[in-house]
Amino acid sequence: MTYKKGDYLKHNDGECTMIRAVVEGGALVSRHWVNGDSNGYKAEQVTKVNRWVSSEQLDGYYTICTAEESGMKKRWRPEEGAKYFYGYVSSSLKLITDSCPWHNDYIDRGLLAVGNVHRTEEEALAFVNSKIKLL
Repeated sequence: MTYKKGDYLKHNDGECTMIRAVVEGGALVSRHWVNGDSNGYKAEQVTKVNRWVSSEQLDGYYTICTAEESGMKKRWRPEEGAKYFYGYVSSSLKLITDSCPWHNDYIDRGLLAVGNVHRTEEEALAFVNSKIKLL
């Protein structure tokens, strides 16, 4: 089967994956869970990890599916110059939210990569609260 970057895949055991890169002999994929629970952790708490999957594994264990079928949520990404919110814990251990315009620079992309780019201040605060509960 022919795969391309951005394809959503579903494993026979229900695991969700998205192809990050395709090279000869296989692909680099990100792991996600469809059922919302993996080893006792909620899906939002599971760290997304990249891993190598061979072509044989792709063809033998995965099927291409839509984003909706995969259960993966696409992250919101602001338009250039649009305001977004993010949250963090200050050195005095206070929950802080802030906002800034999106410039698609390394700071913006870094916050997006960890899921800390939000439409509202409330979403940013909820994100920080959810991370504190993990500690």
